[in-house]
Amino acid sequence: MGFVFAFMPLYALGMLGMPRRSQKYFEPVYLPYTIVAMIGALLITGALICMVIQLVVSVRERHATNVFVGDPWDGRTLEWSVSAPPPEYNFATLPKVDDRDAFYVDKCNGRAYHAPDTYEPITLPANSPLGPVTCMTMVATGFALTWHIWWLAVLGILVFAGGVIARSFNRHTEQTISADEVRDIETRWLKTVHETAPVPVEAEFSNLNRGRAAGALK
Repeated sequence: MGFVFAFMPLYALGMLGMPRRSQKYFEPVYLPYTIVAMIGALLITGALICMVIQLVVSVRERHATNVFVGDPWDGRTLEWSVSAPPPEYNFATLPKVDDRDAFYVDKCNGRAYHAPDTYEPITLPANSPLGPVTCMTMVATGFALTWHIWWLAVLGILVFAGGVIARSFNRHTEQTISADEVRDIETRWLKTVHETAPVPVEAEFSNLNRGRAAGALK
């Protein structure tokens, strides 16, 4: 709603001939649209404030609101079938999907939260600083090109190019999580799952909810 109220009036103002960076916001023909855009901007600001508050509360009360089991709302799809936060590899074994709501069907049939017969090593892409470097250098380069700060633009392009070249010489592009480590992580999580009491729907929004909704569990 904030986005619509903030930006849709700007299209109308453009059609009315209002130029960018204008000093004529209070022209009678423009004023109704600028007021609506301001209301939209306030809505967006309020949403951002709510997001910051949620982040602060989530960090401050992280122990009271912990949902490590990972299924606080009786989820249906596979993203709810792992711990929260999820492990680096997401799924210890490749899920078998026979239904659109695979996790919900597994819970209904008593197949959820069971350890596989064996675990195997999992190979993942190795961590790399190239992503953050690219982000920061391209932001700096774009800013510099917009405002004609040529030294910063050249520096940003050089650092970005240097990062790409340095990355091309890196032969360690993968990391492997051993089967024993995967087993330890999954065993600790499944132990927590079975020790956590399922909560009914009426308690899902309370601190009794540790990430295991009763729902379809049998």
